[in-house]
Amino acid sequence: MHIIRPSAFADASSFPTPLADLVVRVAVANLVSAARKISLRDAAARHYPGDRLTSAAAGFLDIDNVLARAVSDPAQTTVPTWAAELAGGVGSGGVIAALTDGQSVYAQLAARGPRVSLAGKGSAVLPRRDPTPSIGGAFVGPGEAIKVSRANFAGLPIRPKMAGVISFFSRQLSEKSTPAIESVLRSAMAEDTTIEIDSVLLDANPATSIRPAGLLDGVAATAASTETGLAGLVADIRALLAAITTGPLIDPIFLASTETALVMGLLAPGVALPVIASPSVPGDRLILVDAADFASAEGDLPGISVSTESTIHAEDTNPLPLVDAAGVVASPQVSLWQSDLIGLRLLLDVSWIMARPGRVAVVDGIGW
Repeated sequence: MHIIRPSAFADASSFPTPLADLVVRVAVANLVSAARKISLRDAAARHYPGDRLTSAAAGFLDIDNVLARAVSDPAQTTVPTWAAELAGGVGSGGVIAALTDGQSVYAQLAARGPRVSLAGKGSAVLPRRDPTPSIGGAFVGPGEAIKVSRANFAGLPIRPKMAGVISFFSRQLSEKSTPAIESVLRSAMAEDTTIEIDSVLLDANPATSIRPAGLLDGVAATAASTETGLAGLVADIRALLAAITTGPLIDPIFLASTETALVMGLLAPGVALPVIASPSVPGDRLILVDAADFASAEGDLPGISVSTESTIHAEDTNPLPLVDAAGVVASPQVSLWQSDLIGLRLLLDVSWIMARPGRVAVVDGIGW
């Protein structure tokens, strides 16, 4: 297994390759290396001759930034994702935006709100100004004293959470051409990353030691209008706006299912409603978020690793240890080695938080 540590490619800006391509190509080199039993250096050189990514991968292979070792004891999962032994998780920002082509709800919200870096840090602090006292200027007459104000600032701590995405492929994939491998990996990473991150972002669960809080944590649903058509849409939007009571909205945006977003466009064709459409939002729900208060934090490039020998609990809802402390065996289990499969894992440091409370509202049961 080759683990590409983020520090190995920390200066991603020095590469002409776009970030998403960089991540995918490192993943391709890992997959081919594991499948064909060749070094990462040889795999990268074979598929990307002359590419600066190849030089970076080969150059870092023999130093401490890359750890190459055989799989022994599988890592324990602490965040529910696809595999009990390989990883855990939920989501990130810049890398996620690149991998999902900016289409995930998280990536679009993160692009609109304040962002800080978690690279090499145990936590990050987002500066936040208290709304009072006001430091706005005032008109003064000739010779009059000018108002002197002092702003109160506080730090909003954001601690990293480990986000993980796992995809599985048959060994036969490694025999395909480089463009074909890249296409398959890019599609799988985009889909898996979007689902994992947005499903957590859009839920109502509180923050824990392993995950950030969902946007709907502590948010009481507003009653939906009984009106239909445009009247119902307008009534529900008014109700959402009225539910935000902690100050004026700065960058309001609606979150809706793909179908609901299309209906909104049909009902109000002449109005450019700011909407993020996502299949992760239930069809009868409409969410309003002040994106200016959505603060996100992320690490640098992801850790990428490949395994061909682990055994996993193949469960996408409630993954468990293969055998728990009471001796209960998880089922179903899949052996990557026995099934001739390759497991590809991405790990990232990521977190998010609403900078101010009361900046999210939701209506359930919409019927227009």
